[in-house]
Amino acid sequence: MRPEAAEQRRQQGNLIRLGTVAELDLGVARCRIRTGEITTDWIPWLVPRAGSTMEWSAPSIGEQGLVVCQDGDTAAAVFLRGLYSDALPAPASVAGMHLIRFPDGTQIQYDASAHVLTAALCEGGTATLIADGGVTVNAGGGVTINGDVQVTGKLTASDDVLAGSISLKGHTHGGVQSGGSSTGAPQ
Repeated sequence: MRPEAAEQRRQQGNLIRLGTVAELDLGVARCRIRTGEITTDWIPWLVPRAGSTMEWSAPSIGEQGLVVCQDGDTAAAVFLRGLYSDALPAPASVAGMHLIRFPDGTQIQYDASAHVLTAALCEGGTATLIADGGVTVNAGGGVTINGDVQVTGKLTASDDVLAGSISLKGHTHGGVQSGGSSTGAPQ
């Protein structure tokens, strides 16, 4: 085989390679990929959005993907991540399920078949929603809160407020007398 043909075959064989994340440099968003007996230099990984709208989600050590090498040169490669492997198998096997699982066990999932959105934080996890313009929840089936609620500011109800079975609007006070006496407890 001519040397030029051998070099061309080598380059073609290196255009796309299966690889595994070996190292990460999060400060510059680069990774080193082990592919066969080669470990690449520091190369970028592909992300869903990197324009005026951006996403950040670094790959994991051991995550599999494809090393795409311009002209078959791993120095000019990019990493197209996201292949399940024996070490990191698929987290679900349900059609219509979109699931994101984080390393601490937190999951966000949407089941399009059941029309159910679930965000389940790991034990001890907290959630913060910041919306300077306000928050509106439209829940035809009602809202249930399990746990204490603290309100800073005014709380307004368009209908009534119940404490146990006592209505704020409709409760009565027994033992009321005219004059300077105070009322009894609500009934």
